[in-house]
Amino acid sequence: MGLAAKAYDDARAARGFPKVDLSDNGEKPGRGSIGQEKAYKALRLRLEVHVLESADYDLRQLLWNQFGGALQMFENAVEACPADVWGSNRHPQAFWYLAYHTLFWTDCYFSETTESDFRPPEPFTKGEFDEGVLPERVYTKAELLEYLDFVWDKSRTFIKSLTPEKAQERFVGEYRDFSLHELAIYNTRHVQHHAAQLNLLLRQRIDSAPEWASLPKRGWRTEAAYSVQGE
Repeated sequence: MGLAAKAYDDARAARGFPKVDLSDNGEKPGRGSIGQEKAYKALRLRLEVHVLESADYDLRQLLWNQFGGALQMFENAVEACPADVWGSNRHPQAFWYLAYHTLFWTDCYFSETTESDFRPPEPFTKGEFDEGVLPERVYTKAELLEYLDFVWDKSRTFIKSLTPEKAQERFVGEYRDFSLHELAIYNTRHVQHHAAQLNLLLRQRIDSAPEWASLPKRGWRTEAAYSVQGE
């Protein structure tokens, strides 16, 4: 057994996971063969050993990857929206309003304060708390992209703060009572839901929409971009 496989077995055993059989049984690699499958499994094990043994292995990194990936898809959709799709009227299904709604609630959920004490940055208001009430005017793309930068920073700060102890604290709103850990997952689902809406609007109106984003362009520890962005 190779060192990587042994390290993997040791790491799994320490966590109570069953041993994985990596013996090749005389099989040679080939497309669709057992040998190829085992070679692929061995490669995955080496990668998993790196993750399991890395000092940087942290649930917060995983949360940032997935939340940030969703927010990246949202950002790509907003960036891609042309003026004639953005909307010029106050309507609950207008592109600009769906984008604003997403940013407002992402900001609110990551504020670590009660909804009654939450204050979005100017020029935005607390009108989202009143069901059926739309902003007094249409927000521009430039305004929402600036708000998005604010939300990126706030989201990073929130997720980086989630130590095991901190993650068990509660977010309690009028209709929600989550641990902060679950809140990060809930916020991911909310952002991805509206990112999908925006991409659908783009596809319906201009037959074009951004591709899938696996990771955020912004790293979770700093503003530095990830070196790889792929499927």
